[in-house]
Amino acid sequence: MSTIQFVGYAPNPRAHTPLACFNVVPYYLDGQETCDEEEAPLPAIIPQFYRKLELRRSRNGKLDDATILKYNKTDHVPMETSTSSMITNPIVLTLFHIPALRNLFLSHICEDEHCLACQLDFVFRIISDKRKLKEAASCANLIRSLVVSGGSPVVGPVTTTTQSLFTHLMNAVNKSFVGDESQKLASILESELTVLKRCIRCSELNASDERKTFISLNYPEAAEQRSMSYLLEKALHAKGQHQGPCASCSVTSRMDVTRRVQKLAPILLIDTNASSPKFSEFWEKQLKMSEARPRYRLPDKECSLECGGRAERPCRYGVECRNR
Repeated sequence: MSTIQFVGYAPNPRAHTPLACFNVVPYYLDGQETCDEEEAPLPAIIPQFYRKLELRRSRNGKLDDATILKYNKTDHVPMETSTSSMITNPIVLTLFHIPALRNLFLSHICEDEHCLACQLDFVFRIISDKRKLKEAASCANLIRSLVVSGGSPVVGPVTTTTQSLFTHLMNAVNKSFVGDESQKLASILESELTVLKRCIRCSELNASDERKTFISLNYPEAAEQRSMSYLLEKALHAKGQHQGPCASCSVTSRMDVTRRVQKLAPILLIDTNASSPKFSEFWEKQLKMSEARPRYRLPDKECSLECGGRAERPCRYGVECRNR
């Protein structure tokens, strides 16, 4: 450092480098306003893993196999996506990954051109064959048969269209099966219930058997405070009243109806009743409960040196600690 009179001058080691003016603070005289230049904010840098994919589609809205396989990181066979297959693909994959139903569909054969059971059999065989070839599967034939049957639309709101389409598909499949196939399907999906009917007029009690394939959920007023098991229990043991003929009174009177489960099906098909106004509130609450982490609670009895252990010391957050 050189000194001239009483002022010392030190060389700048960053001179003639990109950091020559790094961390240099300008001086301002008294009364002089600072003129800071506002820099425009830079665009947010999003990691490539979280960026939105811009997939190139053909004119008919379909993706080619190369694009589908490029983003498939699993060993499962991908499905070709289009506007009409957004709802059909999840239903097909759900049925395919249930071995009992998959084997039943694979053993079905008939001569009906638009048999939905045969179309599911065809799609399942495509998925099984494409697994080795690393190619995408398509359910275009199944969609065409669904449109021809005209039971339910294949495009619409997801919550309501999915349930109606699945119900129509299973009802059509049940009609397609005959003989042993129908009995096997019933043993897999049907639950046996006992219906108790009591006449309010004469208190006569009658019992009858009932078989149910779909179990529809009903959401009470305080549905967000209930659990899924509670709603399922209430749906199975549903109570109600209706008008019906009484064998003892020989007149039409009001009946109290109570159901009791005799045998549950190995596979339960549950109608979540998406048209109910309490549907969104209940499932949003269930999602929050499943994702919430339990709060840390101090142990009832801490270890001491007398018992050979070491006393547990919570962190600086105390009862607010959530890392335990």
